Amino acid sequence: MIQNQSINISDTKRWYLTKKFWGTLLISIALWIYASLSNEYKTVVDVLLIVEPPKGRAVEEAIPDKILVDIAGNGWYLFNYMYLNKMKRCYVRLDDVLKDDSLYIVSNMDMQKGLANLNKITTHRFYPDQIKIKTGEITSKEVKVVSDIDIVLKNGFVLVSSIKTEPQNITIVGNSQLIASIKEWRTKKIQFNGINSSFSLEVPVSDSLSSVIETIPNKFTVFASVEPYGEVTFDDVELQVVGGKLPAEHNVTPQFFSVTLSGGIELLNKINASNISLVVDYESLINDKVGFLKPVITVPPFTKVLNISPDFLRHNISIKHRG
Repeated sequence: MIQNQSINISDTKRWYLTKKFWGTLLISIALWIYASLSNEYKTVVDVLLIVEPPKGRAVEEAIPDKILVDIAGNGWYLFNYMYLNKMKRCYVRLDDVLKDDSLYIVSNMDMQKGLANLNKITTHRFYPDQIKIKTGEITSKEVKVVSDIDIVLKNGFVLVSSIKTEPQNITIVGNSQLIASIKEWRTKKIQFNGINSSFSLEVPVSDSLSSVIETIPNKFTVFASVEPYGEVTFDDVELQVVGGKLPAEHNVTPQFFSVTLSGGIELLNKINASNISLVVDYESLINDKVGFLKPVITVPPFTKVLNISPDFLRHNISIKHRG
């Protein structure tokens, strides 16, 4: 009898592991959610704002690309508009809006009329409840595209070219005063991780002024070359004196230096000692009072100097004694 009692206690402790318990719990939760969402609620949703200027005119200053709408209705509908419905929007034609000279005043009534894909709910307020929009003459111009992407290379790989865009220019269309000061247009800021080969990627342009400026095109291709990391040492890089010819009594040693570069393997294979510039200025030697100077080194693009040996050159002047 003691053994049977132990089994019963063990079974009682594990009631929460049974399928019957979890099935009942899930059904209860589902019924609670259904009953809750069947009630009436109030909430605030963000709605895409689209403004259509009059023909031949463009908005002069940036306007909100979204508005907040205070709505009330059945919980199911509110849940849909908050998390699922991506088509809700507010479309406003400025031709239908109250105008004061070149200033249009979009009221909450205009926004109410412009709501689309928001059904079976009641709207109470709009935030902001009024939008003032100034327009001017529309024009277009071509500006340079600047890449704003961040490339994070996989360990052991390096860039061997700059990041370029294709095409290199973009046409912007908008208010003449607004675009007059714009000299360039950036791509959207995006980060790509783990890059281990040359790439060609399509990225959208920045949409920071999408409510007032149209960009043509709105996507660009960015590309650059990537190679495995390598190192190479050149032991015969010759020192050059620039800016004048040293008198015979000036001695500069050594004449050759050892330089170690890092970069892409294929790029390094195309480099020789003559591609590295190691110079010292004539005036620096003439005015030297110490006897040691540091040469200036210039290396091919997308390579780095890891080491130069020796670090300094030695300079001295031979003095001839007359007998």
